[in-house]
Formats: sequence, C-alpha cells, structure tokens
Amino acid sequence: TWVELERTEGPVVLHRMRVVEQTGTITKSSIFRPTGSEYLKTVQIQVEYSNSATKDLTLWMQVEWVDADGKVIDGYRDDESLDDREVHDLVTVTLSTLKYGLERAKDLKIHLEVRP
Repeated sequence: TWVELERTEGPVVLHRMRVVEQTGTITKSSIFRPTGSEYLKTVQIQVEYSNSATKDLTLWMQVEWVDADGKVIDGYRDDESLDDREVHDLVTVTLSTLKYGLERAKDLKIHLEVRP
C-alpha cells in the first residue's frame, strides 16, 4: 500500500512511499545467505519522487522496525541518489532482514531528508 507524502523540499517532491516484500526465486536474501534464507525476508523501501533540478540530489533515509516496547529491531540508514530532471521516478532500497524481527515489529519509523 502506498503512503502519500506530497512533501516538497526545494526542487524535489517526495510523492509517496511503500514497503513491500520482494518475492521470486532470486532475492537479496537468497543470494547473500543461501543456506539460511528460510529465516530471512527481502523487503523493498520504494520512494516515488520528482526532481526538477539540473543536478542530482541525495535522499537520506533512516528506516527502523520497532517492537511493542519501542526497541529497534532492525533498520537501514544511507543515502540514495535522486536523478536530475526526473518526474515520478522511483528510488528502491532492497534489504534482507530476519522474518522473526518483522513478525515482532509493531511500528515502522521513517525519516527522509533531501540533501545537496
């Protein structure tokens, strides 16, 4: 399910985002941990954006899965490139995480920030 953002930061509009499970016979989990992939799920964080600038910008992302007590189970923190002159393009981050952690997660905390 997409979550509408419609957040503008300078020349960038962050339109919407979603977190989905990556499925199929070849996933990040099966490649990086083939003998233990039954314990893992591969998830994607997708952010749809437009960048009207004439140069690439950066989207800094911090994503945390949190349990019922507010304790962080797993997360991701890194930069992704926002290509210049793009309209409704998609940034996709693919992560391998424990199924157990996803089952225990009660909340998802997300921080997005556009940087030069």
